[in-house]
Amino acid sequence: MKRALIAGITPDKIVFSGVGKTDDEIRAALQAGIAQINAESATELRHISQIAAETKRQAPVALRVNVNVDPGSHAKISTGQRSTKFGIPVADGEAAMLYRQLCSDPNLIPRGLAVHIGSQLRKLDPFERAYQELLALADMLRAEGLDVPMLDLGGGLGVIMKRTRHPILTPMDKWLRVSLPAGSIS
Repeated sequence: MKRALIAGITPDKIVFSGVGKTDDEIRAALQAGIAQINAESATELRHISQIAAETKRQAPVALRVNVNVDPGSHAKISTGQRSTKFGIPVADGEAAMLYRQLCSDPNLIPRGLAVHIGSQLRKLDPFERAYQELLALADMLRAEGLDVPMLDLGGGLGVIMKRTRHPILTPMDKWLRVSLPAGSIS
């Protein structure tokens, strides 16, 4: 986050994601007015809320969830399966419970749900499966009347080093446009 700000990226374009955020980093994020902080765990969500209360600033927070999708990449860089320590599990209801808490906390502004299933992904199938799981959770929460303004699919696309006639993002664009309202993709 600090490097992005130094590079001139406007705070409203910055998402602060990753495990092990320090108190000072969270305070700096709130002071800078960044777009969102991804809470990686229940403990971190509580911690962000406490710092927001101390600084008298509401924290824009997305919940990083674990959708139990195998990204098909190397085990050391796969982060979307239940067996990894990353994200809040969807399957056991913990993610839904924490999102409800997020929405009811006066120190937090709900920004949505986020995933990061791994790195160096060369195929889009895992992203589509992750998106479908994320969308199902969002639909359930929205049916309860909760605001889920954004779904963040994270990063992780691998770099393809050879020319191809089939750009990898074309299929993603197609399945996103089928399931999302016009004008909602950014």
